[in-house]
Amino acid sequence: MDLAGMNIRKITDYFRAGCKEDYNRRIGVEIEHFVIKEDNTNATYEEIAELLEAVFGNEQCEYEQRSLLGCVTMEYAISLEPAAQLEISIFPRKTVQELEQIYEGFLKRMESYLGLRHMRLETCGYQPYAKAAELPLIPKRRYEYMDAYFKHTETMGIRMMRGSASTQVSIDYLNEQDFVKKFQLAQMLSPVLALLTENTAVIDGIPVKKHIPRTEIWNHVDKKRCGIVPGSMSEEFSFYTYAEYVYHVPLIFARDHGIIMPTGEWSAAEYYRGRLMTEEEIEHMLSMVFPDVRLKNYIEIRMADSLPKEEAFAYTALIRDIFYGGNISKIRRYLGNPTEEEIAQAKESVISYGEDGMVYGRKAGEIFAYLQQFSKEPMQKLLEKRRHQNERDNQIDE
Repeated sequence: MDLAGMNIRKITDYFRAGCKEDYNRRIGVEIEHFVIKEDNTNATYEEIAELLEAVFGNEQCEYEQRSLLGCVTMEYAISLEPAAQLEISIFPRKTVQELEQIYEGFLKRMESYLGLRHMRLETCGYQPYAKAAELPLIPKRRYEYMDAYFKHTETMGIRMMRGSASTQVSIDYLNEQDFVKKFQLAQMLSPVLALLTENTAVIDGIPVKKHIPRTEIWNHVDKKRCGIVPGSMSEEFSFYTYAEYVYHVPLIFARDHGIIMPTGEWSAAEYYRGRLMTEEEIEHMLSMVFPDVRLKNYIEIRMADSLPKEEAFAYTALIRDIFYGGNISKIRRYLGNPTEEEIAQAKESVISYGEDGMVYGRKAGEIFAYLQQFSKEPMQKLLEKRRHQNERDNQIDE
């Protein structure tokens, strides 16, 4: 019995079940925040857990061995990231306006509770005041195993887990062909979208000297599971090839009979070689890779820094306009057909030169201008934010 082949087909079927009819396509957003006290220190896990219990009540909170890990409402889920970054994941809606209204309701709900505790939420791509290595992990087994694993891959695991924060937008696909077009376009745009949304002034207290530092951090976490999905820019890319990719990446840990166990370098292919995977196990496996663009039963676009409300929803609207506006093929033709290596080269150029960085033969700033025809108002808002950063950018260039 070919269990490996059956598992890969089962993963592929999971992706296929995510196909949506055109009339039912939606958009979702996740925004991560730092919880900061009035003395500009980070709120502790215990302080944030107490805050969330006060805001949401025990009936909406979720725990692991009595430690609060998040909260769930009818409209969104709250989760705590490794160093207690607070993430809101708004359940997908048909319009960006609905998402923004829900986010505003969340902020309003939090406001008085934060004020009483002399705390505030800050949105930026990296810890604004603390050094990542000095921050403890929250009491979640998943993060303990990830932290230990990434210490033996490359150099930036601590900064990624404890220091970074993002804005992630999720989109639907109609069928496999639509998935491939959207996924590949999102990867092509990754250097440009990262630059457009860069919102990081310091790394561990040191002013940033280059652009898109979160991208540079991810470049040095674990090449097996981060960055550009291997084979994803080829004509043969499909649900099946993504399933093969994720099936052979080390799991780090697995849940077996309710017990979380470290798996080291074992991939799903090795750990589940004797049986078929359950849907829960497939979902866990999919959550343990962190490429710029990730497939679950929707597409996650993951390269933006954590952004303030106005810019976060301008960015969400931009993603809507690009991927739901009927211009995917046109934008792909404009960008050409870059290889994985050329996308990686574009990232490096943007890291060094910002808007003057070369992206597939054009300056990144030229691509900004091109995208305005598809999403005028959102691009104007995001470019206005960049204009406010010009003084810092000029200092970097000097």
